[in-house]
Amino acid sequence: MTQRIFDKDNKKDMDDLWDILPEETAKIKGGNNQPSYLFDSNDKAFDSISQNVIKINWHDATEITRPVNYIDMLGCVGWFSNKKEDKKYCFGIFDLYDDKDKSNDGKNFHCKLIGWYSYFTPAKKSELKFWGEAKDE
Repeated sequence: MTQRIFDKDNKKDMDDLWDILPEETAKIKGGNNQPSYLFDSNDKAFDSISQNVIKINWHDATEITRPVNYIDMLGCVGWFSNKKEDKKYCFGIFDLYDDKDKSNDGKNFHCKLIGWYSYFTPAKKSELKFWGEAKDE
């Protein structure tokens, strides 16, 4: 019996790999002939995978990131920007996603009532403060 090798450059292989890894896995770091470690969305390593159990054709890469499903994020609040380094430029509600229309000049994320942006980062509850909530002592 031949063991399957998940090819980093093959979408079907990567979809299948992400389906078998724990949901909290945001990325895998490793590479050819190196141990591979699983990281969560906070970039904290929480597990490793043996090359004897899961084989990956890395193609000289050292990191594989889980694809983001932006459609599931519609309605979420978060930060919008047009430069990757300006991660938290504008705060608002993510209401439209368009990865097909080229008329937006590569701006795929729409902030309600404000406009189109190139980048969107969803906010975490720990980053938000609501009026009327108890203050931390």
